[in-house]
Amino acid sequence: MLTCVRKRRLWLAAGLCLSAAAGAMAGGPTDTERVAAVKALFTVQRADLASCLVDPRDRTLGEALGMIPARLRELPGEVPDAQAQAIELAISAIKLLARPGKLAVVYDAGYPAGGFLGYGIVASVLLDGEDDARAIDGQVRGMLAQADLPVPPEDSLRFDGFKEVQLPPAGAVAFGARKAEDGWRFEIVAGSVDALAPVMAVFPAMKAEGMNPVMVATFDLSALTPLATFAQQMAGNDPQASNAIRAMTDAGLVGPDAARGRFEVGYTKTESVTRISIDNAKRHAQAWSLPTAVLTRADLAPIPADATFASVSKADLSALKRVMDEAAKAGADVEGALEHLKAETGVDLRADVLDTVGGTAILYTSEATGGGGLGSVAVLLSLKDRARFLEAHDKVVERARRHIAEDAGPRAKYVSIRSWDEGGVRMNQVAARGVPVPLELTYAVTDKWLVAGLIPQSVLAAVRQATAGNAGFADSPMLKGVWREDRPLTSIAAVNLRGFMRAGYPLMSLVGSAISRGVASPTSDRDPGMIVPLYADLTRVARPLVQVTYWTGDAYVAEVACERSVLACATAVLGVAAEVGPLIAGAAASRERRHGEEHHGLGIGDAGAWRLGLLRGLEPRWMLLSPLRLAAIGESWGPTVEARINGLVPVLPLADQR
Repeated sequence: MLTCVRKRRLWLAAGLCLSAAAGAMAGGPTDTERVAAVKALFTVQRADLASCLVDPRDRTLGEALGMIPARLRELPGEVPDAQAQAIELAISAIKLLARPGKLAVVYDAGYPAGGFLGYGIVASVLLDGEDDARAIDGQVRGMLAQADLPVPPEDSLRFDGFKEVQLPPAGAVAFGARKAEDGWRFEIVAGSVDALAPVMAVFPAMKAEGMNPVMVATFDLSALTPLATFAQQMAGNDPQASNAIRAMTDAGLVGPDAARGRFEVGYTKTESVTRISIDNAKRHAQAWSLPTAVLTRADLAPIPADATFASVSKADLSALKRVMDEAAKAGADVEGALEHLKAETGVDLRADVLDTVGGTAILYTSEATGGGGLGSVAVLLSLKDRARFLEAHDKVVERARRHIAEDAGPRAKYVSIRSWDEGGVRMNQVAARGVPVPLELTYAVTDKWLVAGLIPQSVLAAVRQATAGNAGFADSPMLKGVWREDRPLTSIAAVNLRGFMRAGYPLMSLVGSAISRGVASPTSDRDPGMIVPLYADLTRVARPLVQVTYWTGDAYVAEVACERSVLACATAVLGVAAEVGPLIAGAAASRERRHGEEHHGLGIGDAGAWRLGLLRGLEPRWMLLSPLRLAAIGESWGPTVEARINGLVPVLPLADQR
């Protein structure tokens, strides 16, 4: 009898255990549920380095880069302090960078215990085989063993074969070699990740439309929503925190409708292509000031066909109105400033200026307007209401001249605000008088356009092109293949790289020589030879850089097509730096100098709130006195010319226009 009771108890206990196990299995997350719980904030995957150097002009560069490990291994025999272990670690790092890799930042709602508030990071590199993966794993373990950590690396409980170490502030970091479906990988994991399979599932296929991709990335800012929610909870009833999160939500940075999209880089048979698409941009178009109107060939007519750089887009000044509205919400006295401006000039900035200008914006340099350099810059803004704009313009001119005559003092003699007729075009100019300032800000108004430039020659040529009635830049060879029915364009920008490559080639040759001589062996015949091709060979194709933006459904897409050759693109970049760099450096230096003199040297009072942000542009004294800063040049020459010339630009044109 007792035996039967014991048997029944054993069977009952076994049944309870099985039931508990079944319940636990039924209640635990399935593989599908684990994958669904992982949300990717950011992913990027790239091909190996060799796939990025596809153009024949880059062949020797690729060979030279491949010689770096061999050159590093020679250093211990040449440099007394060179440590072999450190060099091997450097070689392994180069190998990791050269091989295909993946990186993901994810939020795992099902595993918040790993730190980072539920967020985790996974870095994974595909290696040649198990030996390479194990070797790198061993190097990292050896390095950490010598690092004298408070807690040495331990076997990971999350990932078989991995080690885990506490590395503040990251917390627990796991690393190791793993055999994946596509081969052996070395991987590093930090934060809230308890399984690699769900993370690897968030990576999209390495594919891109119309190109062979070498990099594919994705982003989904809605994955930041749990972090924003946590911040809100920590802030409690703080209204500033609530307003900040609300603003971020409206801007598409957090929340269920936050921006998400894709970034792709790759090659076609003739060019390199970079493309970024924001899948849900339509709902944020107004907040982001994205153009929605479509360009036509007629919009490119004001640009000369020989333009060396051209940018045209659908745009207006409504974004400035939104900036003013946001500033007012933040507590700035925008309405007070607007009323003060209207009282001084009779101009309603919103109605008389912002609502009368815009629709299409153009910026270009060309041979026709001044040889293609900086002096040939022309800026064109289309006019919505020419008559109202000119009426406001005349009011500002009248007030500025009255102020100069009555209040500006003796320095006014150094300022020239004038108008004249040139070949049937009414030219207007704000410039220095009696001092050799090499700048004459000039503008004119046609029936459709406000045209401005740095010199009168560029403005006159731009006006003639805008009124010529020909196709202009629409027929430029630079835009070959750009117009397609399947992508109505909202903006186009094109750069003729050949001119910049001319300026950058000497610098690129020096860089190529440095790489070549650096990897050549002093003890063997290893030598890559000439890395940078002859100028004629490098520039034989010299495809222009062309960027377009367009809508496809709710997605906003920006696409850039350029040279296939990395060396050709780098040469053009160096050319831009050679031509524009000194100007940027000079402007930065002059700004620093001007910061200490701006108020005390020009008689416009001590620093006030209007100097900052939007209110600076709305301050009538700034609008009217800005040209008078040229007058100070008459009292001090040399570097101060640079420092003060930046004040030449008035907010509104300051010359007669009829």
